[in-house]
This record gives sequence, structure tokens and C-alpha cells, in this order.
Amino acid sequence: EKLINEKKATEQTIRHVMLRMVAVSGDELARRRVPESELEYPESQNREVKEIIKAFTDARLLVTGTSSDGESYVEPAHDALVNGWDKILEWKNQYQESLLLQRRLTPAAMEWKRRKQEQPRKLTDLFEPFFGWFDVKFYQLNRFIDKFKKKERLDNNSRHSRFLWHNNPRLRLLNGVLESDDNWFNQDEQEFVRGSVLKRGRDVRHRLYLVAGINLVVLGFIGLILFQELEAKIQEINLHNARSELLFDSHKLEALEESLNAASDLKSPLGKFSWLINGQTRIETRNQLQKIINEIREKNRLQAHQDDINSIVFSPDGKIFASASDDKTIKLWNLDGSLDKILGKHEGEVWSLDFNDDGKILASIDENGMINLWNIVDKKLIKGDINAQGENIEDPYLAYNVKFTPDGNLFAAGGDQKIKIFKLDGTLHNELTGHTRATTDISFTPDSKILASTSEDGTVKLWNIDNGQNLYTFDKHRNPFVSVSFAGDTNLLAAASFDGNIHIWNIKNKTKKYCWQAHNQGIMHISFNSDGKQLVSTSKDKTLKIWKLDNIDICQGDTFEEEKPEPKFHHDKTVLSADFSRDSKLIASGSTDRTIRLWNIDNNKPPSQRNLDDLSKYGCSWIKDYLKQKYKSNLNRKICDFTD
Repeated sequence: EKLINEKKATEQTIRHVMLRMVAVSGDELARRRVPESELEYPESQNREVKEIIKAFTDARLLVTGTSSDGESYVEPAHDALVNGWDKILEWKNQYQESLLLQRRLTPAAMEWKRRKQEQPRKLTDLFEPFFGWFDVKFYQLNRFIDKFKKKERLDNNSRHSRFLWHNNPRLRLLNGVLESDDNWFNQDEQEFVRGSVLKRGRDVRHRLYLVAGINLVVLGFIGLILFQELEAKIQEINLHNARSELLFDSHKLEALEESLNAASDLKSPLGKFSWLINGQTRIETRNQLQKIINEIREKNRLQAHQDDINSIVFSPDGKIFASASDDKTIKLWNLDGSLDKILGKHEGEVWSLDFNDDGKILASIDENGMINLWNIVDKKLIKGDINAQGENIEDPYLAYNVKFTPDGNLFAAGGDQKIKIFKLDGTLHNELTGHTRATTDISFTPDSKILASTSEDGTVKLWNIDNGQNLYTFDKHRNPFVSVSFAGDTNLLAAASFDGNIHIWNIKNKTKKYCWQAHNQGIMHISFNSDGKQLVSTSKDKTLKIWKLDNIDICQGDTFEEEKPEPKFHHDKTVLSADFSRDSKLIASGSTDRTIRLWNIDNNKPPSQRNLDDLSKYGCSWIKDYLKQKYKSNLNRKICDFTD
């Protein structure tokens, strides 16, 4: 940070250099060894790049060396530089698309340069500077001149030119980077992209000559103008398809929007004639749109809070859902993603929420152990500051949570070693004592008679909520348990541990029925759907996974085998909470990335082999809520003709 502040005017160049030293594969950041040849920039930038590398090397942030094949390189001195420097993560997230393009562009540019150097020089190479200058002028002024066809043939026959990206759909995006102020290309990459742009221009003009006819000069000139407009439209469509492909793995909503933009452009007057230049454009657009529709599960994404989202819960009628955040607010949302109401703030971070049985009361608890009861009908506070604090409030693992009994007559709060059960008027009904460390989660049986609790002490306990008796303690686990959930009327109880494992017991005979490794990192939350047949788990690994118990192997002792979920979803950071809608068709999830994501888990997918118009209609129907929230009053009606 000090070096950036000292070199504020060169922060952009520092970003260009450092992002080349970050590996982009996988979820975690890693350092990347960069050949010095990749760090050769145009003369106007090269001196500044060398000064930055020297400054970072002198500060022992970068190191230089020579590989086994004699090639000099530069790399970060420590993994901590890329893992621990927030600026690197910010840059990586902000410029991820450019970073992915650079990783593909660099080896292509190096191969093109090598082939170009290997090709024997010919007499015609003496005229190369002149022809290059003429191509640029022709490209800019759009003059129809055919006396340089010989040069066209020479270029087309050039062996190294075959390695250019003149047919790559990403070329328009790369050309935009080349002409922008934030140009991150090195010397070889700039020459490669510029050569590809000129090669594409020459190829398109050659096809234009065939269509317009050499002898029809006037008609040819008019045709050239129209052709350039059509080419721009095709390039725009290809750009949308290329961006859709780049976004497909991790951002399917954005990928769908790009594909719908491409489909919309194909319906425009110019787009309908795209087959004149590239007959594959419509096929590629349809195939990309079909692929996304087959895979997409994310229905909507809300930039919901100003801080981590700790709790998500659907109302019993499934018409709204509530979210709680470290920003001290509670928000009520409609299913289309529109904000229904922001309830009054807590004094501290809000950690847990739960609706009562009829959905008219919402309980919330904050980091201070204070519970508020809210009337959901008139959105007002019924009773506040019900104190759930225990004695050991300094426990670093303290995490208060609140749950209503299924009959709605009582509610319980855990967090300290003790669990407190309250009546609806806020008076204490009972107190459960037995854990030796902070409780992490609680859950009630459907008959509201038994409470299950998990704890940092590695135990799962069953309690009689009326007399406070500890009915049973399951075998102590080597790692803390973090979440617990009853599976409807099935007599099954699931508990998740921070080592990524899930355990399921039959509470009648106290036997362990299932156990498996669900995540490679700590689990944050689990919850069954209403019929107890599906379980969702969230984790520090940035995923939430849905498990069908029919697909899980029966537990044999304490051996944990990694199972495959059906399906798996991603956030950009740790997923803290998730909840099924009552009909089990939707899941809402909240994360430290400050977003709420709505996932459609209904298996009713459209049939394949639909035409482009049908796919566009289906895609618009899927994405409409997301677009309305994204663009607010400036709704992008270009791609979808929505009616409010």
C-alpha cells in the first residue's frame, strides 16, 4: 500500500503488473511465475514497468530468477502477497473478465510472434511497412481500392498470419481494451491484437469484393457502407456470445443476459441478414442460450445489505422472506426481489431470525443477546429488548440464535452455555443447562416438545422443553457442531460440524443413520425442507449444496465419504445461511458478499431443441425479476419486452 501511495500516478500500471502474477484458476488466489518476456511493454510504458518491478523487488515483495530452460522470470515473494493483500482481491474481482482474456491472449500472442520470427524473409517483406500503413488508412477511411489485392493474397498466404485471432469472437472486446486508457497489453500482445484487427478487416473486405462486384463501383461503395454496419452488428452479437461464455461458469445470470442481448440483436433489421457474413452466428447464439437455460438455477440476486447477511428465513405462507445483517437491520422482501419493509434497527449486529407458525410474528436476536418481536402485519415492534444473555458473554465463539416452537406458543434463544425458553409475553418459561461451551444452534421437533441443541463443546443434546431435562447426549465429536435441524416428521435429526461433515441420527433409537463429508471447509448452516426429504448446507467454501437423503450412503461407523450433492450453488464469499420455501421450489441464501440469491430448485426444465424465439421468451421470463431489480426504473427493454 505504501508503494502504491508513493506512486499514485502509476497505480494503473502497478495493477497491470501485479494481476499478471495472480493465478485465476480455482476459488483461492495463488501466485504465478511470469516470464520477463511477458513484462515487455511498449516504449512509453516499459520504463515505468521496470521501475515498479525494481521497487517491489527492493521491498522484497517480488523475486527474480531463472528457470531450468534459461528463461528469466519474476514472481511474488510470498503467497501472502496475493492472499493477504486486499487490493489484489479487489482488482481481481473488478477486472476478472480482462484477467481471463489476458490468460488466453498471452500464449496466443507469443506463439504468433515465434511463428513470425521463424518464417524466412521474402522480397515482399521490404514493402511490409508501406502495406501496413495503407491497411490502417483503409481501415479508418473505408475507401474501396482494389489495386492492393496482391498484398491481401500475400497476407492470406503468410503462414504466421494463420495464428492470429481474426476469427475469434473476443476480438472486438480486445480491440476495445487496445483503444482504451486502461490498456493492460504488453508489447507482443498489442502487436498481436492490432494484427488480428487488421487481418479481420482485410478478410471481411475480401468477402465484400465478391458480393459487390469489382465492376460495380458505385454499388460496391454503397454495399461497403451497409456491409460495415452489418459487420459491426455481427461483432456486437459475437461479443455478447463471448462474454456469455466467459461468465457461464460462475455468473449465469449475467451470462443469460448477454445471450439474450445477442438474440435480440439477431432480431434487429441488420441482424436478420447476419447469415451473409457468418451463417454460424445464429446457431452459436441459440446453442449458447440453450446451454445456459439447461444449467441455470439462480433466479435473482439482490444487493441486499451493507454488511454480512447472517440469517435468511421464509414466511410460512411463502409470500415473503426476511434477512438479518451485521449492518444492524432486518429487511422483508417480496418473492420478486422488491423490498417490502425495513424494520427498526437493533443496537447490535442482527444474528438470527425466525417466523412463528402463522407468519404474523418475527423474532430477531442481535449480538448482545437482545430479542425483538415484530408484528409482520403492521410492521411494528411488539416487544423489544428481551434479554437472552447468559453468564459467559465473553466467549469468542458466542453466536446467538432464536427459534419459535412449531406451534408458535414459545420461542427459544441460544448462544451462551444456557438455552432460554420464553413465552410470547417475554417472560421466562424454562432454562436448559448442560453444555460446557457456547451453544451454536437450536431446533424443535414438529410436536414442539423436544429441543435439539449443538455446541462448541462438540455435543448434540436433546431436551424436554417443559421440565428442562437433558433427554440424551449424542457421542461427543472431535470438532464443534455448528448447526442442527429436525427433518419434519421423520424422526431424523441432522447436525453439521465445523470440519465439513454432516451427521444424521434417528432420535427414536439414537442410532446414527447417515454421515458424510459435505464440504471441504467449515459448514455454517444446515436446514431441512418442509417434508424432510432434502437438506441444504452452506459453507465457508462459498457454496450451498442440496442433499437428497435417498442418494446418501448409510453411515458405517464414523467413516466419512465425500458425497455428490444435487445440485451445488455458488456465492462470491462465505455462505452463512439458507432456507427452503414452504413448497420447496425456491431457496434463499445469504452471504458475506452482502447479496441474497434466490435459487429455483424445481426440476421442470424446458425441453431442448427449441428455436431461438422460444428460448428467448423462456429466458426473459426467467430473468425478468433480476433485470427489474438491476436496472430499476431504467429497465433494459431492448432484450425483453416486459410489461409492468
